[in-house]
Amino acid sequence: MLDFSTDHKHVRIWERYDKIAGLQMSRRVQWAYHYGLTDTVDEHGRALRGRPDDPLDIRIDTSGGIHMHYKKQEPHYGQGDIAGLDLRDVQAIDFLRGVIRQRTRGGEFTKIFGFKIKGT
Repeated sequence: MLDFSTDHKHVRIWERYDKIAGLQMSRRVQWAYHYGLTDTVDEHGRALRGRPDDPLDIRIDTSGGIHMHYKKQEPHYGQGDIAGLDLRDVQAIDFLRGVIRQRTRGGEFTKIFGFKIKGT
C-alpha cells in the first residue's frame, strides 16, 4: 500500500504467484492493482486495505477473470472491451509508474496507459 496523504489517495498492489512444476520459477496467477480515494484509515490516518466497492480512479484485477474498472466500480471492462492495452501485460511496476506519472504530470489514464474503452 502506498498512501498519498496530500489528497487522500492510495495505491494498493496485490499479487499471487504459483511455482511452475519442475522448474525453479514461478508465475503470476492472480493480481489486483488499485488506485483511488482512501475511504478507510487507521488511528494514524494511514490507508487501510479497503472494500471492493471503495472509490477508485483505476483498478486492474483478475477476480472473476481479468478486467479493468475505470473511474467507477461498474461496469467491469473485460479485455474485449479495451483496445490498445493487453491487461495481462500490465505489471505492478507499470501500474505504479502510470499512477506517479498521472500524479506529477496530470492527464487521463487512457493516454498514460494507451488504452481506449470500446464504445465510449
